[in-house]
Amino acid sequence: TILSLGFMKPVPVKMGETQGFYVTFSASTNYNRYTKGTALGNVFTQNEDIVFLEGVATEYRFSRSDAPRIFNGIVYYEKDIETPESSFPPSTPSGEPSSLPSIFHAV
Repeated sequence: TILSLGFMKPVPVKMGETQGFYVTFSASTNYNRYTKGTALGNVFTQNEDIVFLEGVATEYRFSRSDAPRIFNGIVYYEKDIETPESSFPPSTPSGEPSSLPSIFHAV
Protein backbone atom coordinates (compact mmCIF):
# COMPACT_ATOMS: atom_id res chain seq x y z
CA THR A 1 0.00 0.00 0.00
CA ILE A 2 1.35 3.40 -0.93
CA LEU A 3 0.55 6.21 1.46
CA SER A 4 0.64 9.82 0.29
CA LEU A 5 3.28 12.10 1.79
CA GLY A 6 0.62 14.08 3.67
CA PHE A 7 -1.15 11.09 5.27
CA MET A 8 -0.05 12.05 8.81
CA LYS A 9 1.13 15.05 10.75
CA PRO A 10 4.90 15.48 11.14
CA VAL A 11 6.37 14.04 14.35
CA PRO A 12 9.21 16.18 15.72
CA VAL A 13 12.12 14.15 17.10
CA LYS A 14 14.88 16.09 18.85
CA MET A 15 18.52 15.06 18.50
CA GLY A 16 19.31 12.27 20.96
CA GLU A 17 15.68 11.13 21.29
CA THR A 18 14.30 7.76 20.25
CA GLN A 19 10.89 7.57 18.54
CA GLY A 20 8.88 4.48 17.64
CA PHE A 21 6.07 4.33 15.09
CA TYR A 22 3.15 1.91 14.91
CA VAL A 23 2.07 1.31 11.30
CA THR A 24 -1.01 -0.85 10.78
CA PHE A 25 -3.84 -1.77 8.45
CA SER A 26 -7.29 -2.82 9.65
CA ALA A 27 -8.11 -5.00 6.62
CA SER A 28 -6.93 -8.60 6.76
CA THR A 29 -5.64 -8.40 3.18
CA ASN A 30 -3.22 -5.52 3.88
CA TYR A 31 -0.06 -6.71 5.54
CA ASN A 32 2.95 -4.65 6.54
CA ARG A 33 6.08 -5.74 4.77
CA TYR A 34 9.10 -6.55 6.88
CA THR A 35 12.28 -8.58 6.93
CA LYS A 36 13.57 -10.75 9.76
CA GLY A 37 16.21 -8.92 11.77
CA THR A 38 19.16 -10.14 13.80
CA ALA A 39 18.44 -8.60 17.25
CA LEU A 40 15.87 -6.21 18.67
CA GLY A 41 17.42 -2.74 18.88
CA ASN A 42 20.30 -3.47 16.49
CA VAL A 43 21.18 -0.70 14.06
CA PHE A 44 19.78 -1.68 10.66
CA THR A 45 21.04 1.40 8.82
CA GLN A 46 22.06 4.96 9.58
CA ASN A 47 23.40 8.19 8.17
CA GLU A 48 24.61 11.41 9.77
CA ASP A 49 21.01 12.43 10.62
CA ILE A 50 19.11 9.28 11.62
CA VAL A 51 19.64 5.77 12.99
CA PHE A 52 17.11 3.08 11.97
CA LEU A 53 16.86 0.25 14.53
CA GLU A 54 15.39 -3.24 14.26
CA GLY A 55 12.05 -3.47 16.03
CA VAL A 56 8.85 -5.50 16.35
CA ALA A 57 6.14 -6.56 13.87
CA THR A 58 2.73 -6.73 15.53
CA GLU A 59 -0.51 -8.00 13.99
CA TYR A 60 -3.51 -5.67 13.95
CA ARG A 61 -4.99 -5.22 17.40
CA PHE A 62 -1.80 -6.62 18.94
CA SER A 63 -2.84 -10.25 18.62
CA ARG A 64 0.70 -11.51 17.87
CA SER A 65 4.20 -10.01 17.76
CA ASP A 66 7.40 -11.08 16.04
CA ALA A 67 10.85 -9.69 16.77
CA PRO A 68 13.31 -8.70 15.62
CA ARG A 69 11.85 -7.25 12.43
CA ILE A 70 12.87 -4.55 9.95
CA PHE A 71 10.20 -2.34 8.36
CA ASN A 72 10.31 -2.56 4.55
CA GLY A 73 9.34 0.91 3.46
CA ILE A 74 10.60 4.39 2.91
CA VAL A 75 11.10 6.81 5.79
CA TYR A 76 10.78 10.44 4.79
CA TYR A 77 12.22 13.02 7.14
CA GLU A 78 13.36 16.62 7.18
CA LYS A 79 16.22 17.91 9.26
CA ASP A 80 15.24 20.95 11.34
CA ILE A 81 18.44 22.74 12.29
CA GLU A 82 16.48 25.02 14.65
CA THR A 83 15.45 22.19 17.02
CA PRO A 84 17.66 22.20 20.13
CA GLU A 85 19.35 19.04 21.37
CA SER A 86 17.37 16.97 23.87
CA SER A 87 18.30 17.48 27.53
CA PHE A 88 17.63 13.89 28.57
CA PRO A 89 19.27 10.62 27.43
CA PRO A 90 17.72 8.54 24.63
CA SER A 91 15.60 5.59 25.67
CA THR A 92 16.72 2.00 25.19
CA PRO A 93 14.43 -0.46 23.36
CA SER A 94 12.85 -2.99 25.71
CA GLY A 95 13.54 -6.70 25.37
CA GLU A 96 9.82 -7.50 25.35
CA PRO A 97 7.65 -7.24 22.21
CA SER A 98 5.65 -4.03 22.13
CA SER A 99 3.48 -2.03 19.77
CA LEU A 100 6.59 -0.39 18.29
CA PRO A 101 7.44 -2.20 15.04
CA SER A 102 10.58 -0.18 14.38
CA ILE A 103 12.44 2.47 16.32
CA PHE A 104 14.02 5.58 14.85
CA HIS A 105 16.78 7.45 16.67
CA ALA A 106 17.75 10.96 15.63
CA VAL A 107 21.46 11.68 15.93
